[in-house]
Order: sequence, then C-alpha cells, then structure tokens
Amino acid sequence: MRGVLPYSIAAASGFLLAYVVVFFFVFPAQLVPDDATVPDVKGLPFDAAARRLRQAGFEAKKGEERYHATVAAGAVLTQTPPATSSLPRGTMVTLTTSRGQLVARVPTVIGLPRHLAETALTNAGLDMGNVRTEESEAPRGEVIGVRPGEGMEVPVPARVSLVVSAGPATMIMPDVMGQSYPQARVLLEQLGLRPGTAVMDTLSMMVENTVIAQFPLPGTDVARGARVELTVAGRQP
Repeated sequence: MRGVLPYSIAAASGFLLAYVVVFFFVFPAQLVPDDATVPDVKGLPFDAAARRLRQAGFEAKKGEERYHATVAAGAVLTQTPPATSSLPRGTMVTLTTSRGQLVARVPTVIGLPRHLAETALTNAGLDMGNVRTEESEAPRGEVIGVRPGEGMEVPVPARVSLVVSAGPATMIMPDVMGQSYPQARVLLEQLGLRPGTAVMDTLSMMVENTVIAQFPLPGTDVARGARVELTVAGRQP
C-alpha cells in the first residue's frame, strides 16, 4: 500500500498541472476574466478621451453632438457605458460631445411694423424682450431701434428689445392771426413749427403785414415740425 501512495500523489500532481496549463494557456480568454474599470472622460476633448479609454483597454466611438451653454465644443458630455463600470477590455464606449453654445443672429427689423419684427425675431430663435415707444418722425408702430443691434450674434436663449415709434410729437396749433407776420414767424419757429412762404392778400383791409389766415387752424393737433401756411395782408415786398 505504501508503494502505491507515491504513484497516486504523482498522478494527482500531474493531473493538477495539466489542468492549470489548460486553464491558463489553452482557454485564457474564455476562462480567465479580463475586465477593467471604465475611466471617467467627461469634460475632456474627444481625442484626449479616446486616448485615455484606449490606455485603459477600451475603444471609443463618437456619438451624437448636442449644444451646451457651458461645455466647450468638442468636449465629452456623456459616456455609455458610464464611468466606473467593470467591463471586458475591448468594449466600445460611445461618447456624446458638445457643439458649444448655440448662437443666433439678430435679424434686420428696423423699419418693419412691430408685428412683423416680432415674427422675424421668433423665426430667428430669439425671445421678445422689452418694447418701448418713442416719439419719432417714423410712422406709428414702426420699429426704430433694436438691442442687441442688427446682425449681432447672441447666445440662445436671448431676449431682444425693440423701440417702436409712437409717431411724431404733437402740439396744439397756436392762434397767430392778428399778429404781424414777423412776430408770428418767430413764435412758430420757437414752437418747432415751420412757417411757409407767406401768401399775400392785396385786397385785405387789415394793416399791412398782419396775419389774416392760417392753416392748420388754431386749436388743432399738429406734429412738431409741421409746416404752417400764413396769409398776410399787403403786398409782397
């Protein structure tokens, strides 16, 4: 019996050795785990992220691109599978990258009616900001100012403010009839009105050089800068 024991031990040792050889050298990929931890590459430029993944034993593939307000263009936003996953080496990791900040150009809106200007801004992907009115020689409701200015590129979302014409400033037409033409002319100019060339009435019985008629009529609303026609008694000097 004692003579058999050494042979039994040798046989068992040989079997164990053969098993180890098969386990490690014949079927290594199937029997020996070769997992690794996926590194975190978010925030890195794509090329740098791909290089780090390859160093860890993984492959990198570029996925979709998305606009992002704070992450620079080309940098990694997300990765699939996620960081810290334990996966077989050679696994493909898909990287979603940033397209940077979305921008839009302020369209040409000055000279447009307000509703058309608002439509143009909406079509450009911009939001309406404040709208204020100012007296202007432009027709009422026409856009006379925009901020940021036309043609400027702005980050989206962005609000664009408009200045819209309230029309010309108006005033009450003064009564200058009965005044001398020079006095009437000075008064009208001081009020921001424009006296036209006097029309002389040679048949009038009024004192020469007296204003006997005017248009627009006294008391009517007129725009500042409006032309005022005067009829004056007497002959043209």
